[in-house]
Amino acid sequence: MIVTDEYGCSATSDAITNVVHALPSPTLSILDGDNEFCAGTEITFSAGCGTSYDFRVDGTVKQTGSQATYVTSSIVNGEVVDVIVTNSNGCIAVSQSIT
Repeated sequence: MIVTDEYGCSATSDAITNVVHALPSPTLSILDGDNEFCAGTEITFSAGCGTSYDFRVDGTVKQTGSQATYVTSSIVNGEVVDVIVTNSNGCIAVSQSIT
């Protein structure tokens, strides 16, 4: 960029190189294929495409870390599970939800 002051003096600034990292494409699946299970049953959610995972139930983080699976037996009707995925570049995306 060339900058000119009120006296007509100008200077060229150093170039800035931008690096844009891709967002992760988070996946979330439930190992119980039909999303129907009995109360108290352990259910496993599995995420992918990241290095860090924040599993949420109705917007509240229940598990954070590098573990790509979340096991719970406390899901009730209507609760929504999703996962915030962070990739190795620190970029973040939210998965589709499972109700």
